[in-house]
Amino acid sequence: IRNITDIYVETIDHELLRNVLSLMGDGALIYLPVDRGLAEAESLVEMIRRWGYRCEIASSSNSECLTKFSEGTLDVLVGVATYYGVLVRGIDLPHRVKYTVFYGIPKFRFKIDPQNLSFQQILQLLHIFMDILEGFQERKKVELLSLRIRKILHKSLIKGSIPSRLQPLHRECINLISSLLKRRDVLERLREYPYSSIQVDPEGFIQISIPDVRTYIQASGRASRLFAGGVSKGCAILFIDDEKVFRGLSRSIVWYYPEASFRRIDDVDLKSLMEEIERDRELIRNIMDGKIPSKLDLVKTKLMIVESPNKAKTIANFFGKPSTRRYGRLSVYEVNVGNYILLLTSTGGHIYDLVDSEGIDGILKVDGRFIPIYSFLKRCKNCNFQFVEGEKCPRCGGEAISKGDIVRALQILVSEVDDVYIATDPDREGEAIAWNLLLSIKPYANNILRSEFHEVTLKAIRNSIECSRQIDQNLIDAQIARRIEDRWIGYGLSRLLWRRFNNRTLSAGRVQTPVLGWVIERAEDYKKNLRYLTTFRTEWGFTLNLEGKYSEPLDVKIVRFDAEKRSLFPPPPYTTDTLLSEASRILHIPVNQVMQLAQDLFQAALITYHRTDSTRVSDAGISLASKFIKEELSPDILEPRRWGEGGAHECIRPTRPLSPQRLRILYYEGIVSTVKPLTRNHLNLYTLIFKRFIASQMKPVEVEWRKALLRLTRNQSLLCEVTVEGSEKISGLNWITYLKHSIKEIPRLRSGSRGRAEPIKVWRSSKVPLLTQSSLIQLMKERGIGRPSTYAKIVNTLLERKYVKEDKFRRLHPTSLGKMVYKYLSTQYGSIVSENTTRRMEENLDMIEEGALNYQDFLSTIYEELRSLHTESS
Repeated sequence: IRNITDIYVETIDHELLRNVLSLMGDGALIYLPVDRGLAEAESLVEMIRRWGYRCEIASSSNSECLTKFSEGTLDVLVGVATYYGVLVRGIDLPHRVKYTVFYGIPKFRFKIDPQNLSFQQILQLLHIFMDILEGFQERKKVELLSLRIRKILHKSLIKGSIPSRLQPLHRECINLISSLLKRRDVLERLREYPYSSIQVDPEGFIQISIPDVRTYIQASGRASRLFAGGVSKGCAILFIDDEKVFRGLSRSIVWYYPEASFRRIDDVDLKSLMEEIERDRELIRNIMDGKIPSKLDLVKTKLMIVESPNKAKTIANFFGKPSTRRYGRLSVYEVNVGNYILLLTSTGGHIYDLVDSEGIDGILKVDGRFIPIYSFLKRCKNCNFQFVEGEKCPRCGGEAISKGDIVRALQILVSEVDDVYIATDPDREGEAIAWNLLLSIKPYANNILRSEFHEVTLKAIRNSIECSRQIDQNLIDAQIARRIEDRWIGYGLSRLLWRRFNNRTLSAGRVQTPVLGWVIERAEDYKKNLRYLTTFRTEWGFTLNLEGKYSEPLDVKIVRFDAEKRSLFPPPPYTTDTLLSEASRILHIPVNQVMQLAQDLFQAALITYHRTDSTRVSDAGISLASKFIKEELSPDILEPRRWGEGGAHECIRPTRPLSPQRLRILYYEGIVSTVKPLTRNHLNLYTLIFKRFIASQMKPVEVEWRKALLRLTRNQSLLCEVTVEGSEKISGLNWITYLKHSIKEIPRLRSGSRGRAEPIKVWRSSKVPLLTQSSLIQLMKERGIGRPSTYAKIVNTLLERKYVKEDKFRRLHPTSLGKMVYKYLSTQYGSIVSENTTRRMEENLDMIEEGALNYQDFLSTIYEELRSLHTESS
């Protein structure tokens, strides 16, 4: 936890330093960069003494200076900014250290002599080369080398001799760096690189300076310490001695602390800041002397309950290394936030579900009202099957683990804390879990509140606690109505299918069934519209497709050519449906796997909540994109957009300005750590999300849009006329080239000109393409069936039930079983499983969520509509 105001001064200036000390007073730690040397530190100490301050150099040979400083007999300590320096590590004096001053930027400075580089220096250089070689062939090689080394080192640095398994990599790096440094274009880019600075020494070697961000964070943190009343306020004042290295420091500090930013000293009210710092120091001294203010509760405890164990641990890690304790099967992470103790745990998802045996499929009708009957979910130890009733697994007879154990542990835990925050996911299902938890623990808890966040970041977690609320009953009613309606329709139809086909693995549902119908209908249309196509390449470079088989060239005449200026706008950020659709198509993985990967990225604090139908971009999102585009790409292409207004939900976007390449490096360095290891698929999905979001904040591309009417003839006989359109060649840095978006390129043509078109391929296709997992989800979104949380599940169910199958091109085909099931359901129960009925039900659920429809009235209507179904299936 870091409570530091980072301030910069634009130049090294003794008078400005004197003014800072005069205004801020004693309790200062002053750091000089390593390259300034001990002699300058001694000179600085003498100057500060002449200004009237008691000052000494902190070094390993002068350890007593820390005691003098703590007791107040020294006002200022001066030291060298090195990560393991005396004044950087091991100092915990929250009552005494008020602020830190960096008289020059902490930095690494070394000679680029390829034959004498350490592994740490090699990695730093490769990091820079990855940036400056953008667009060069060697960039990919540099990135792969860096990743291979970091994977081997993974959270450790090589000291001393190089292990034998790294020797070949070391030689390869040396050879690559040597060859790159011989190239004039690479050296020019190295000189222009904005985040490090270089000089040439008398021997002709390049001296490079790189920011030492870890030392800056460690040293500045001496002024902000955890104490019984919170995290003490501090400030760090940085005097810039190298503009480029400062830019590098500003850029890289957010990799460690996303909320960190430097402010110009003239823009900070130092007097007010110092008053805040002094208040904390007075409070700390009073606590140390046993004078605890009556309003300060030193043992206040808060419990946050989330759904996922990974998410609980990720949040706990924001506050330092947590301690862990067990309540039965429940893991609880405990961290000291200063003004309270925060405990984090998880439910592992839903804890209750509807029973089967009571009432109408688990729903009682009492005095005209419908009352769902819930019981604990159980999971088989052998086959992981989830069920509700019975003690043994109904599938394999194995022993089961009950969520009742979790609830009983929570009841004990909540009785030991002051406040409980139920922080399940921000949607209907999350609200339902929160409601179930509330009912289970309310008799045992002092104070229960609902908190929600749409991204797992420190700021979002704090805001969720500060802006907690009560349970939203409308969301609960909508979820209950959806669950009962799904149960009635699903159970009723499924039992009929079991009886009709003598197969208890079959199922039906209000969304699943009409979606199956789309696959069947599309497959039939596909077969009806099969035909041969021939692809021709024109002498102007573009291709066109003609229906039929052709083996000879055709004559082409440009009948008309038009061109106009057009603005091509970037696509909006991802929603759930567009992410599932594009990721499945581009990454060639099933949509249920995409959903799981997105869930992992959300819980790892890398993306915002992934179940959303909103494209809205928050202020935090706009700030993130603006920072990245300005610093990493070009401010000239930035055009911030909201993509929608209002509402709690927003688009799927990254939570930090980390490019995919940077994330890979920082992950293997251990700077970005995740509870669950990141795989290649995780990183590939993150790449799609990151680049789509960043592109959405770019300016439209102004192009010349071209359209040509072509007349094709063979032996002077007219075959057809075809219109082709596309753009001029698009180059430079813009959203199209950033996304590698494919747009047909059409050269500038002249009306009346003639040419030839050569056949290059004959193939068979259909005017109506088969559906894929990707296009099926798009269709669900377009037709208003399904929700972000159910898209992937619906597609996966059709595949699992063997109602549809995929071919080698990932196209969906209905099976004979799927056709028989659909024919039976649509013929016998068409009014129940029709698309219009399903869409109407979705709209009614939305009305319940908005408070415009009573859920009991909705259930009464459904009950009457399904009365005959209940009778037949029972």
